Amino acid sequence: MIILLITIYLFVFLFSMLEDTEQGVKYRRYVFIGIGLVLISFAAFRPIGFDNDSEQYELNFYHYDSPNVILFVEFTYRWLSRYLSYIVNDVHIVFLFYAILGISLKLEAIKKLSSIWMLPLLVYMGNYYILQDLTQIRAGVASGILLASIVPLADNDKRKCIFMWLIAFCFHYSSIILFPLLLLDNKNLTVKYRVALAMLIPAGYVIFFSGIDFLTILPFGFAQDKINVYQSLKDKGIAGEDINVFGWVFLVKVMIYLYTLFMYETVYAYNKYIPILLKIMGLSIFLFLALGQLPVLSFRLSELYGVVDIIIFANIYYTVKPAFVSKIIVAIIGFSMLAINVFYTGLLK
Repeated sequence: MIILLITIYLFVFLFSMLEDTEQGVKYRRYVFIGIGLVLISFAAFRPIGFDNDSEQYELNFYHYDSPNVILFVEFTYRWLSRYLSYIVNDVHIVFLFYAILGISLKLEAIKKLSSIWMLPLLVYMGNYYILQDLTQIRAGVASGILLASIVPLADNDKRKCIFMWLIAFCFHYSSIILFPLLLLDNKNLTVKYRVALAMLIPAGYVIFFSGIDFLTILPFGFAQDKINVYQSLKDKGIAGEDINVFGWVFLVKVMIYLYTLFMYETVYAYNKYIPILLKIMGLSIFLFLALGQLPVLSFRLSELYGVVDIIIFANIYYTVKPAFVSKIIVAIIGFSMLAINVFYTGLLK
């Protein structure tokens, strides 16, 4: 199945070379929809055990009313498991539901947030498709809703955003972190504002190396029980290793963030949503560093905000000439992430 995914990636890359031609514009909608259907099918009907989470999802599907599932799993997954099992008593029907929702939301958002579609699709396939829609499917729906809400957020349609994020919260409780985004706007970024956004990086590193633990400072309310369990597992060495704040993937993200801030005027001429996208990306980087004392929380919240990387990484296209060179650069970044994610998520086992 990995060979199939790589084949699809290469096909999308080849078509991206033709996307800005007359024939490419004519057929890209059909190609985009076709690739979307393939990605949905791939995620929905993958074998149990193909990824790290599918066996647990299957267990939760058959034991949706157990105390542990009730504590750790959102009610939407439990309800879907209960009622969809009346149709087909197989967890793949739940996978299909989540795949349709999570993937369709992201692809539709790409069409609205970018004039080019294939390069964001490459970035998505290399990163968020593997990490979320193929693995952490509940988070995949939440991040899809966030990406789809960028346009109403930029248009200051707060009611629509609140409605969408409440739905996201039902699918993944980490979506509570979306509501502070209501404070953001899409106004053109001044030089001073761009410098302030860049300073989020050293600020995050200072907090990380100072050892500040926000878990002892901030009240997490309804989620406190889950966080306490994660903290206990971390203390026992079960919840995973500490985060690597100098990891290759993270540093590439930081460099692209700073590069986009530097090339802001060029990108803004082609993408009017870049101000709010950069603000959210900056918060993603900051949260990864600032919440580093609890890696589970750091990864989850950073990845949720980081879904905007799909659009921002692809915006390199507007800053490098000739066009085919910029497309190759984006494709290499996307494929590198794909290779790393396939390795670290254990999809090659």
